[in-house]
Amino acid sequence: MSSAFAPSSTHPSTDAGKSPRTSVSKALTAGYPVIVLDEAGAVLAFPAATASSGQLHFAIRYSSGLNHAAMPTSRLDELRVPDQPVLTSENSGTSFTVSVDATTGIGAGISAQDRAHTMRVLADPRAAADDLTRPGHVLPIRCADGGFAERARPWELAVDLVSDAGHPPVAVVSRLVDDSGDLLDEVSATVFALRHIWPCAPCRATWTRVRAAALLPEIARRSAVVLQRLDGRSLCRALNPVGKLAVYTAGAASTPADRCTAP
Repeated sequence: MSSAFAPSSTHPSTDAGKSPRTSVSKALTAGYPVIVLDEAGAVLAFPAATASSGQLHFAIRYSSGLNHAAMPTSRLDELRVPDQPVLTSENSGTSFTVSVDATTGIGAGISAQDRAHTMRVLADPRAAADDLTRPGHVLPIRCADGGFAERARPWELAVDLVSDAGHPPVAVVSRLVDDSGDLLDEVSATVFALRHIWPCAPCRATWTRVRAAALLPEIARRSAVVLQRLDGRSLCRALNPVGKLAVYTAGAASTPADRCTAP
């Protein structure tokens, strides 16, 4: 299934020795996803501007099927996509808007092909409000215009990373689940990333070598990937073909000695 994310450009796994943020950016630039980690689990994220039916099929397959478009609030306002009405006492804080479909170029709107097209319309800076119908089958998430620095959530981080990679600031984001339908924990998400040779981007302000090292025995137990010389420090290094995992740490709350850094 990972062939859905296999454009002709060089796979980011060839970037051994690059900084974690460089590996994350290069993966997104090349059309590969990243795995964003937070306390609730793991989020698959990739640029909406280049979304294909194969990529949406992959996202549907490994998520609950609920695929979002994370994007800045100012752009949603320009497209006249309002928030879902909700009582203050019942607000989950996720900032869902009403769902949308592309006005043209789709069928029923539910297929992977249709949803990919709608994602690309949302990411198109030339799109206008009448290019969308409401409700639809893609559920945008309203993100802070100031990104992760303004609101530290996986959705804002995904938008920042996609934008940093040179794409319009709209990210396809999907919560990853296992075969039983449960959310992936950080170990399962790391194993998932290793198997597909994709980088991870934790939302937490720190991702220490101690924490990385503590996860290794369970990662090794669950993973069929050969973790060659994978210690706590190399888990925080750039991705390479023998299974080292790129980790881009958002924020700067801890000292450099405790944070994942480039080799």
